Amino acid sequence: MIKLPDCGTSSVIWDCMNGYEHVSVSPKKRCNIPTWNDMCVLKDVFFGEEEEAYQIHPKKSQYVNHVENCLHLWKPIGHEIDELVKKEGE
Repeated sequence: MIKLPDCGTSSVIWDCMNGYEHVSVSPKKRCNIPTWNDMCVLKDVFFGEEEEAYQIHPKKSQYVNHVENCLHLWKPIGHEIDELVKKEGE
């Protein structure tokens, strides 16, 4: 459990699998959803200041929603997003 600034007491799960570190957060009050500010605090708790973490919007065909008010952060292990978007020769 963690207390976040906007959505309050929340359940948090951290795991590491399939090449990613993953953090999910679900507020105790089901009518709440984590805000941007909450997600920034969560990112700072689980990842360093200079580490990148991402919220991912999957393809509609791969979308899964088991908990209505749960959001996720993902961090590729050993990689950062700029590796994916750099043009060759940069």
